[in-house]
Amino acid sequence: YDYNIKSRSELFRKLHTGEIDIAAGELSHTFDRGKYVYFSNTYVQLQQSLIMNKKDVVELGIRNNPYKYLSGNPCKIGVQADSAYIEYAQNLFPKADVYEYPSLQDAMDALTGNEIIAVIHDDNEIVLLARKHSEIALNYTVYVLTNKKDNISIAISPKSPNLCDTVNLHLESDGLLFDVN
Repeated sequence: YDYNIKSRSELFRKLHTGEIDIAAGELSHTFDRGKYVYFSNTYVQLQQSLIMNKKDVVELGIRNNPYKYLSGNPCKIGVQADSAYIEYAQNLFPKADVYEYPSLQDAMDALTGNEIIAVIHDDNEIVLLARKHSEIALNYTVYVLTNKKDNISIAISPKSPNLCDTVNLHLESDGLLFDVN
């Protein structure tokens, strides 16, 4: 066990170099990360989601889903630093400036302060945040990007290729695939 890992970047670097063999947790399987480590089959599937200030939605004339507006216009989108959502936001919103914040709460504070127009993260974390802060339901709108998944997998060092097969065998034999929705 290595409890001294301070960031996901450090975690993936240690997996890539073989300093550690395996990591489990809320680890998104992205194309960029897949260049450096192996991933097990998905065991939890989350949805990518956006949260926006209701006032901004009305002022911008956004109806239904803001994806078209955000992907077609220069804007500022907040993400949690050192997360897969940096890559997701850059791919989904190529005209946007992506701002990284130390935590999801910090990104929400930036949204409240009108520093950014939206925050992108997984639906599960946004729901948990909304449960802690009732004003989120009053002042913000959450948009679930139903066609954009956040596949959570176990990350495995490329120095341990057989371990990936073993993990997948266990996941498949136990029939594990969770969907939090």
